[in-house]
Amino acid sequence: KTQNSLSENIKKIKSSCSYPLLLLTISLLVIIFFLYFIIPVFAEILVDIGTSIPSNTKNLISLAIFLQTNIIFFIASPFLILTLNLIWPYSTSIKLTFKPLLKYLPVAKRFRKLYFNQYFCETLAILIKSELDIIKSLNFMLDNTSCLITKRKLSQTKSAIKKGNNIAKACKKSSILHPNIIIQLEVAEQANNLAPTLENLAENSDKEIAELINRYRLLIEPCIIIIVGMIIGFVIYNLYLPILETPLAI
Repeated sequence: KTQNSLSENIKKIKSSCSYPLLLLTISLLVIIFFLYFIIPVFAEILVDIGTSIPSNTKNLISLAIFLQTNIIFFIASPFLILTLNLIWPYSTSIKLTFKPLLKYLPVAKRFRKLYFNQYFCETLAILIKSELDIIKSLNFMLDNTSCLITKRKLSQTKSAIKKGNNIAKACKKSSILHPNIIIQLEVAEQANNLAPTLENLAENSDKEIAELINRYRLLIEPCIIIIVGMIIGFVIYNLYLPILETPLAI
């Protein structure tokens, strides 16, 4: 259930990224076209008419020259990044060195924390209701987790429980869960109501994930449009700055 929920949420994030990324890609291609074809010709015209070139425009012309001399690198780099993204996790025994590019989104860190809270609470609730002891439950989660940081925290939690700590104190020592969740676990253990509380916490985390994705979907498109507009505006402003500063522009 948790894995299916994760897959659906990732699909929602990817679908919300598709149009903004397409817009960003088209805009970058237009900018590269300007830098590669238009700006060098424009620079020659400025030199021929003897116009003084401002420093910002000089930097833009230098960028265009750099793009012309390294165009093969710019064409090949996206394919190299995608290839590394697919091959790198399978070329080493430690499969945490290069994850998909989705993890670099600003919302990814918060999303991972909420997802782990949901996974931890829901899995532990199911295993406790199945009358499996806590140590075996944590071993099950350790065997089904690929993230090294999560494995380390789970191991710390298991060690703390073996030393005689309850679940809440063990989770607090390993910082594996949010402090608010740990407080609720303490109350649930005192009331002998651990499994239902864990199920409620998992549902709350799932709702928070849905709200986070909805906020992200509302913000990502205008943010991309603003960034693209700033880049294009910067290029056009510096392109026409020499003309605006000449007496001919009056």
